[in-house]
Order: sequence, then C-alpha cells, then structure tokens
Amino acid sequence: MNTVVVRCAGCRQLSRVTADAVGLEVACPRCAVTFVARPEPSPDDPPVVRRADVGPVPVVRPRPKPPTPVVWEEPEPPAPEVELTAPTGGLIALALLPFGIPLLWLLMAALTQREVVMSFAVPVAIAVGASGLGFGTVYVNRWSLSARVKAMVTLLVLAYLTAGFLFVVKKEWLQDMRRVFNRGHLNWKTFHAEPPDEKPRLIGYNFKHPAGTAEVNATSPFADWASKAYAFADPDRPGSEVYTAAVARVAGVKPWDADHVWFEGVGAAVRAAAPGATLLAERPVALRDRVTRETLTGKEYHFTRPGEVWSRVARVYRVSGHAVYLAVEGPHLTPDAEDVEFFLESLGGPFR
Repeated sequence: MNTVVVRCAGCRQLSRVTADAVGLEVACPRCAVTFVARPEPSPDDPPVVRRADVGPVPVVRPRPKPPTPVVWEEPEPPAPEVELTAPTGGLIALALLPFGIPLLWLLMAALTQREVVMSFAVPVAIAVGASGLGFGTVYVNRWSLSARVKAMVTLLVLAYLTAGFLFVVKKEWLQDMRRVFNRGHLNWKTFHAEPPDEKPRLIGYNFKHPAGTAEVNATSPFADWASKAYAFADPDRPGSEVYTAAVARVAGVKPWDADHVWFEGVGAAVRAAAPGATLLAERPVALRDRVTRETLTGKEYHFTRPGEVWSRVARVYRVSGHAVYLAVEGPHLTPDAEDVEFFLESLGGPFR
C-alpha cells in the first residue's frame, strides 16, 4: 500500500498515512490532534538545510525614469504629382528654333557688310548642338510641361547670345589670345629690330622667329627708302621657309596722310620687291598695339610664281611713321597657316 509522510500540526511529529488520506482530516497517533494531511518529504530523502539567520529580504524598487520628451514633427507634405505629357508640337518647334541662328548669321553679315572672323561652321555647330539638347529636354517624361518650356527658353537665349558674341568677335581679340598663349606649332624666339632713324622716343620693334632659324643676309623690300631688314632661315634645311622683317621710313609720304594714300606708295614698293611673282590676293588687316591698345592698320599680300610651289605672304603695318614689313616665303605656304599668321602678328613694342 502506498503511504505518504505527513506532519502533525500540533506536536510537529512525522507519521505515515495512506495515499488516499491526503487532503483529508486525520488524527495524530501521538497527541490526537486532528489536521489536514499534507505530504512531507520522506525521512529517506536528504535533509533540507535551512539558514536560521536569514533576515528579511529588502525590496528593491527600480528608480523611475524621467519621461521621454515627445518631439512633434510636422508630417511631410505629399510629393506633387507630375503630369506626364507627351511632346507637343509647340515643344518640337522650340527645339528646332536654334536652326534660325545660321540664317540670322547670314542675314546680319549681308546687312552689316562686315568681315566675320569666325567660319560659317560655327553657327551651324551651335544650332545642331542646341537643337540636340532641346530634343533631349522635350522627351524628358518626368518633367512637367512648364519646366520643359522654361528649360527650352533658357537654352534658346544662351544659344543666340553665344552666336551673337562670336559674330562680333574682332580679329584683334584673337590676335591677343594667340600672343598670350603662344600659338603655333614651332618654338619661337624674340628678336629686336632697330628703326632706320635713331630717335630717343623710338626704341624699336620686337618680332618672333622660329627657334631653329638663324639670321641670314636680308634685302629690304624698300630699296629706295631708309630701312633696316632682318631675315631668318634654317641652315640645316636649304629651301625652307625664310622669315623676313624690315622697318623703313617711307619716302615721299607724310605721317598725316590718309591710309589709302600711305598704303598706295607702300604697296607699290612691296609689289616691286617680288619681281616675276603674281599677286594672288591683297586685303586690309589690323593689329592691336600692345602698348597703347590702339589698332594698327595694315595690308597683306600673297604672291606666287607661275609653275613653282613657291609663295610669299607679306604684311605691312603703319606704325609711328614707319612701314613695318613682315614676310614669310617658301614652298606650299598659305596665308591662313597657323605658323604664318603667328609670325605676321608677332609685332611688339614699345612703338613710341
């Protein structure tokens, strides 16, 4: 029979009862006190060691935390909905408006009768580039119609202003840039040319010549006038280009004479200095004085010889009562060659 150990509530002695009596009132066989039978550990079980000096357990209460401040944030407004619109006929027309730049360029050149420094390829390139950017703006689906119109108008204004500025660019501005950045495929050296008549105010003129050339005998194109001439050629390349500079006091021409009178006498001397050569072109030129910032007038002459590959490109500038002559001659020369232009525009001072 299964038994359990119970403890008397009166004498605190242990006794055994049947398992069915658990929870019922039973009488202690020693003191006759009735109590409710509750199981106790068997005497065979290991004793439970209890500490007699255990005091009351302190109650530790957590420290209250300060309330976290609540920061109120305004909710973000919803993103505006973009109206997706397909390219319209008006937008496509705006994208094609840059092609009016070349037409306007031709019209202004005909009305003003001025020499345009830039090539006609410049307005064509601006028109093609601006129109391409315009079509890219037109077909941006994520832009609203008003944003695309504003972008197109801004692009048109910039394109037309750029074309207008390049239309009025003067050659003197390009000459100044070429001097500053030392354009030309060759390396250049500066040399000093003395005027034929010595005056305290006239110091002389500076020119540039290729670094590989050396001074050779020079014949002045102004044979009948007081002049000094200098020429430079490459001694290791017979038949190569010859760079000539001369400064002359023009005989029979007054310093106050008009340009057409002055250049008539000078031009006759320049043409006489090229016997047997054919004058292909003659045109007016200008050069900005680096000291006084005035514009120096001049004439350019392009000579060639029939049946030969020889050419001479010469310029004469009117400076301080002198005729300043610069020329390049040699095979296969053209007036618009970069090195030729750089030499002909390398005149420097002080002039006065």
